[in-house]
Amino acid sequence: MSETMLPKKTILSKETTDIVNNQNQVESLLEQLTSLVRGIRRSQGAFSLFFVESNLPKQQNAVVQTLQEGYQLNILALNCHDIADKIFKGVHLDEWVAEQIATYNMTANSKTQAVALIGLEQLFPISKHDDVPSIIIEMNWRRNFYRELALPVVLILPSFAIKELATYASDFYDWYSGVYTLTPATEEIENAFISEKVSMKHPISGISSYLFANVKDKKTQINQLKELLDNSNNLSDKAYIYNQLGLLLKVQGKFNSALEHYQKAYDIDKKIGDKKGQGTTLTNIATLHYAKGDFDTALDYLEQSLAIQKDIGDKAGQGATLNNISQIYDAQGDYDTALKYLEQSLAIRKEVGDKAGQGATLNNISGIHYAQGDYDTALNYLKQSLEIKEEIGDKAGQGATLNNISGIHYAQGDYATALNYLRQSLVIREEIGDKAGLCYTYLNLGRALTDMPTHPEHQQAQAYLDKAYQLASELGLHEILDQFNK
Repeated sequence: MSETMLPKKTILSKETTDIVNNQNQVESLLEQLTSLVRGIRRSQGAFSLFFVESNLPKQQNAVVQTLQEGYQLNILALNCHDIADKIFKGVHLDEWVAEQIATYNMTANSKTQAVALIGLEQLFPISKHDDVPSIIIEMNWRRNFYRELALPVVLILPSFAIKELATYASDFYDWYSGVYTLTPATEEIENAFISEKVSMKHPISGISSYLFANVKDKKTQINQLKELLDNSNNLSDKAYIYNQLGLLLKVQGKFNSALEHYQKAYDIDKKIGDKKGQGTTLTNIATLHYAKGDFDTALDYLEQSLAIQKDIGDKAGQGATLNNISQIYDAQGDYDTALKYLEQSLAIRKEVGDKAGQGATLNNISGIHYAQGDYDTALNYLKQSLEIKEEIGDKAGQGATLNNISGIHYAQGDYATALNYLRQSLVIREEIGDKAGLCYTYLNLGRALTDMPTHPEHQQAQAYLDKAYQLASELGLHEILDQFNK
């Protein structure tokens, strides 16, 4: 939960943690695959490009297996998830593919006839330029290196990823020899896909998309989730989707809609007896009441959640809930009790390896020391928090912690450094559409510039304050609104 504001005191960004076939279809699938195999064999070892559109991970893997075993193709299957960390460090995808082909041909009894790539879309979040995944831009300008592979290349992708390639890597895409669309069977829709399809996890750290995705990607995911919701009859899947929608809607500042989706998730989890789901959703509901200043209701939900999580041994859930309970006491000025809960939360989050959670809790521990005037200790915790968030790609957390670091420098009279950190926070929060976070950064920018009469942007101070008030009024953020009433 915790956010910092500049004095009248800087409002720290407090971080609450949200917890996260019929016969005709068979014949159609075989027809598509048979056509693909003909295309591969006609290539006779020369470069050619094929796209297979499949929205289900299980089906994508089955395609490769069918090509290898059913059609007796010697095809090298590569999962792009295996190169995510190397892409992050600057390795080119085509170079990695060429290395894998060379290694395979040296160790196998016969040379591969084609290479199939699965999971390219998992690389999209690593880096973007003007909202376009950098891997797509790279594939377009390095397209001749794929031709030099001298093999048929089969890209097995969900529909949205193929559209991205066709739009932003058109020179590469236009080389295609065939595009094959595989319609999922009913059983696959029911059993194969939900957790893999909707999570949009960061390919390296595994954190959920609401913590790092930009505004455009969040809107795309919401649309995908709604489509999945319409196509699923599995209650457990529906509850999961409702909770994911709640997380995304909350970040967009649509608190009432988020609450409706959380409530639907909770009702389903209770009906099917999913205790872990109930605990998760109760915690997420509590964060909404906290944001609106209804601390009693928030604490009631958190205590219900914690009891369930302790009963079933959900350690990760306990770490999040203890963190959130601490923020109730922090808001009420009971810093000793808040710190006790934060220390419990941090110990659990280290135990279970919850990096995003550790970053949030370290941020909140800093807030306690800040409130007590111990700025050096507060800054030390913030630096630890920021290092973790940068490591795992937690954009939302980075925005909060940069905002809070600015507060330390402001309190120490270093207004220029404070303003620099606020600008960094602003860029990130605008990129990911963190409306609640923007309220804090707008307010702090307004206050900082108000107190810097000789700064060239001094006249913009009131505009930032007005933005903060307008957005906080829209969202019902008590902590911000209270600042204007003092």
